[in-house]
Amino acid sequence: MSSSNSCFSQHNAILLRNEFNRCDIFFVLLRLSLAVDYCPPLGPVYPVPQNLSTDDSIRQTARNALATLENLLKTGANSSAGFDTETTSFSLNLFSVHESNSIIQYHFTPSKLNTSSTKRVDEDSVYRIGSITKMVTVLELLLQGKRVHFDDPVTNYIPELAAIVEAQHNKTDKEEDEVATAKWSQITIGALAGHLAGIGRSFTTGDLSGIDFLVNEAGFPNLTASQTPRCGKDFTQAPCSREEFFNGFTKRHPVYAPFTTPVYSNAAFQILGYVVENVTGKPYEVAVEDDIFKPLNLSRTSLEPPKNSSWGVIPVGDSEWDTVEGGQSSAGGIYTSTRDLSNIARAILKNTLLSSTETRQWLKPDTHTASLEASVGKPWEVIRSKDLTTDHRVVDLYTKNGAIGSYGSLLILVPDYDVALTVLLAGPGNSEGQLASMILETFLPIIDKVSKEQAAALYAGSYASNSSHSGVNITVDDGPGLHVTQWISNGKDVLQAYRAFASKEVGDADLRLYPTGLKNAHEVSFRGILQVLPFNDTAISQSNDGKVFSNPCTTWAGIDGFQYGLIAVDDFVFHLDESSRVISVEPRVVRQTLQKNVPAGTAQA
Repeated sequence: MSSSNSCFSQHNAILLRNEFNRCDIFFVLLRLSLAVDYCPPLGPVYPVPQNLSTDDSIRQTARNALATLENLLKTGANSSAGFDTETTSFSLNLFSVHESNSIIQYHFTPSKLNTSSTKRVDEDSVYRIGSITKMVTVLELLLQGKRVHFDDPVTNYIPELAAIVEAQHNKTDKEEDEVATAKWSQITIGALAGHLAGIGRSFTTGDLSGIDFLVNEAGFPNLTASQTPRCGKDFTQAPCSREEFFNGFTKRHPVYAPFTTPVYSNAAFQILGYVVENVTGKPYEVAVEDDIFKPLNLSRTSLEPPKNSSWGVIPVGDSEWDTVEGGQSSAGGIYTSTRDLSNIARAILKNTLLSSTETRQWLKPDTHTASLEASVGKPWEVIRSKDLTTDHRVVDLYTKNGAIGSYGSLLILVPDYDVALTVLLAGPGNSEGQLASMILETFLPIIDKVSKEQAAALYAGSYASNSSHSGVNITVDDGPGLHVTQWISNGKDVLQAYRAFASKEVGDADLRLYPTGLKNAHEVSFRGILQVLPFNDTAISQSNDGKVFSNPCTTWAGIDGFQYGLIAVDDFVFHLDESSRVISVEPRVVRQTLQKNVPAGTAQA
């Protein structure tokens, strides 16, 4: 039940006077008592599905998807995908982190490759993954525990930046500083990791100096020798040293004040690489090797090209396969294979290196973007979609993309199902996003369907007490979660009572249970979302009137909203036997445990 109902049901307000002193305007805006769409909490609506790779419907979907993909490649109907089958290689792998077998895995070898390249692409073939490296850098920092605090200013870890802050402090004309120089004392480790530091994208990489067109056609002034980058601008120059980087980058103008809006920054991750070196006392490449690559047995992952070039997927032409990244390695320098990148994803979602609490905290957005469907984390690019399930609920994809030279890559984590997708590409075009979209749009609706079927097999049924007229009927239907179609407590209809309490004018009380993630060997916790759905289309059209606050999905504000004797009305626990089969459910508020699959009609109002 939602606490906001007290605002909409003033005739019941006296019952809640001790808990709520007023109808807060925030809760007035929730309008939970008249729901139009199902509004589950963010996150999984069923327990994580198991044995996906052996499910018949998923195996058939995989066969169909492979046939479609191979037909597109054979017929040459791939121009819309943005790559050339003669010169572009790719590898994709969709899998549950709880299985060693894939849901679907595919590798494509083009007819033309560099003479040093592997001649057959497979899951051990090595690609460059560019900025997916940033995720590894953040993981390395998280593994340092108390030695790195994400809320600390970066100046605590980088003496060059601490010296700049000291120099700023000693200046008499401080009004110029905010426009001319980044406020390093206000930039935290977390701000750098979440692209919220307000600093520029890079130091010299991609600098356009030396392009005559800008002078001759755009009217740009000629640059002096001191204004022209001497390191790291492109592959013709050696990478910038640490000294060159800090001497030069700190003279660049800030883009925004810290924590204003996300600005993608490779330089931020170069700085974080130096933080890793400061904290561990090791070169960046040695630190990640010792803390991540070796513990996860990532035999084909490194910060330099593999000594055996035949492991590599090397396109023809200038692919930047062996371009040295230098100090930028912590932003985009890693080489890896499909197998190794998949094992990194498994380690994240299975909490192999971090605790479950640390992982949950990491897999959260830090800020929004100008798109309603995209947020930013550390360093996640969080894609929010309502088009991947039949009930159109929000599913968050924690992604990281990478691009360097002729290489493109995507890592996608879907925590709601403990599923991950890797896409690695080498060659002309940038079709990794289209490949990923095709796989996700094909498989996630089926995975959601399997999750629902598994939940129905385990939890659906009739539960009742042999000693009282109490029972619960649970089904799985077209909506999300476990649907409580009947709840009788000591002969009384709980759902009917809620409907009467909320308002006599509205529709049916709809109670759905969702997993909380809290469980032990014999108990699984769920919480209920109770909405009153409208009877007819008129109510729906009136509520969906396009106004800002017309129908927000804000049931999160009502969870645990009502207690009875210090136990919440929405608190349910299922009990399991030694074989992990559900044997009973406990609606804790009524202080009863109801046994599963008792004879029909045991519990009656």
